[in-house]
Amino acid sequence: MNRSAAATIQPILRIFPAPEPKHASDPVPAMRRELALLRIELDQLRAKECAARTTEEFLFAQIDRVIDSRDRWQREAERLRELVVEAPCDADLDEPEKPRWSLFRRLAPG
Repeated sequence: MNRSAAATIQPILRIFPAPEPKHASDPVPAMRRELALLRIELDQLRAKECAARTTEEFLFAQIDRVIDSRDRWQREAERLRELVVEAPCDADLDEPEKPRWSLFRRLAPG
């Protein structure tokens, strides 16, 4: 009976791997270093994301400023166009396509 019990235990023990020797390196310090590096990389990515948001906000503000400026100059051009249309036309003018700057100076405010 003793022999049969030993025969059944022997194959079961061979299934499990042998325990590692005590001098094998511990994976915990390596994992801690890796986590520290990942934290540093995460902080760098967060800083880049913040800088990208700041740049995006600046660019959107610049686009708004350019659009406002364009709209202002478009309104000014329409106002000047109306002044030119309202001004009396000289029949004696040799070149009708030539702009009459004196008319602008006379009609322009301030």
